Amino acid sequence: RTVREWQALGVLTAPPQPQLTRTSASAALILPAGHRGSAFLVLANFRAILRYNYSTADSDTTKNNAMVALGRDWLFSESRWFMFTRSRFDYDDFRTWEFRLQGDAGVGYQFIERETFQLRGRTGPSVVQEWNENQFRSEWLAGPELVWQLTPNQKIEARNLFYYSFTPWGEFRNVSNVDWKWNLAQKPALSLKAGIENEYQSDVAPGDKKNDLKYYTSIGIDF
Repeated sequence: RTVREWQALGVLTAPPQPQLTRTSASAALILPAGHRGSAFLVLANFRAILRYNYSTADSDTTKNNAMVALGRDWLFSESRWFMFTRSRFDYDDFRTWEFRLQGDAGVGYQFIERETFQLRGRTGPSVVQEWNENQFRSEWLAGPELVWQLTPNQKIEARNLFYYSFTPWGEFRNVSNVDWKWNLAQKPALSLKAGIENEYQSDVAPGDKKNDLKYYTSIGIDF
């Protein structure tokens, strides 16, 4: 549910705290001490993703990769600005680097915030360590993200992040994602997610590919 829907049901901030103004943001009601204890309305500011992809053709392995990502946004109720941190670990048996660890941090701005459509942008520094090639890069990221709520149970999320490298100077990456999410059940909060991701890297090692396109589907549980 959105903050506006919770407020319509009578879930309000306890005085003297002001009421939340980001009424189109998704939120969950948490009762850690049961119905007689304190209630917390938690905004969608933390994300954890785990993905694994393995496939074969004619008994030969054609794909073997995995990704773990953690991210958090610090939202401010009276402002469109927010802060963020993110980390991501990639494994890909078919890339020359094989293992990659990445960390991002920075600021973001909510350009459009409606009940069925949100558009935000984020920018900040990023560091990347790739093993096998033993390469360390410092980058700067920038890009937009959007969320389009199609129905109460379905939404589309899309993002495009551009990473410009300072070390080595002049190289860049571009990572694009489009995800479709369908809520299957409320208790527990099960969802089906299908998406596509493409990463373009301007300079790659001999034998590697500049475009890396991945398709994926997953079952998720929201906490």
